[in-house]
Amino acid sequence: MIYLTKSMTMQKAVYEFISQQNNPAKDGAGDPILEWKICPRTGEEFAVFQSDSDFYKNCLPTVNGIKPVLPFPTLSPFARHARRILFRNERNLYHRKCDLTGKDIISVYATDKPFKVYDEKVRWSDQRDPMSYAITFDPQKTFFEQFFELKKQVPLMSIMTNHQENCMYSLFNDFKNSYMCVSGM
Repeated sequence: MIYLTKSMTMQKAVYEFISQQNNPAKDGAGDPILEWKICPRTGEEFAVFQSDSDFYKNCLPTVNGIKPVLPFPTLSPFARHARRILFRNERNLYHRKCDLTGKDIISVYATDKPFKVYDEKVRWSDQRDPMSYAITFDPQKTFFEQFFELKKQVPLMSIMTNHQENCMYSLFNDFKNSYMCVSGM
């Protein structure tokens, strides 16, 4: 569930201002609002612009002479953004064992998650056999069922670090002598 504060929602006047400011050089009309919708998750009223419609028309390729069209979004821009970043865990670190070596490691995945987690060095090494987690496509099952099964088999890195020195609890960036820094500069 997403909880919003009043400052996180945009008012109708803001959408109308954006509509007038976008693409003014094209024909002076801006970017017209085609439709107003209410987000089922946040309850926020949001606009669908002409540029959104154009984008959705051009997203999918023509196949066998048929050009499918994506429907307009049902969630507000804030709710769509929140949904896109839901998979990231940057706040919690857990003690667990590497599923290949049994070594104690620090991970962004808790032990109750169904995924295989390898120490970062082991994950990038040749110690593992990529074919050991291959699966055969089964047309009787849905793509997403099989994709989730594959995701449970393919080992994940315990934490992601790049060129770090003396930074065991820091994630994602190049750090030196840092403690618990995540996506910093």
